[in-house]
Amino acid sequence: MLALLTAPLILFVVILFLWPVARFLALAVDNSDFSNNLPHTIAALAGWKADSGLPGEPVFAALVEDLADARRAGKEGVLAQLVNQRVGQVLD
Repeated sequence: MLALLTAPLILFVVILFLWPVARFLALAVDNSDFSNNLPHTIAALAGWKADSGLPGEPVFAALVEDLADARRAGKEGVLAQLVNQRVGQVLD
């Protein structure tokens, strides 16, 4: 009987508090926007190590290709927004 009385409260807390917090935390580490919009660049960066200096020419060529693909698809604004968000996070 007690479980039936507390079930609405537990459901309320889960739906209105725990679910949004879990979703927020999942979005905080989600990086699929870059991998979806820059597939060639992400693939080219797979073997690059940050301590080895700048990435090689194939990475920059892949970036140019991805930017050209985004331009043709009309998604350059999406990429600009993503980059601006990341630059803002780095500078803060």
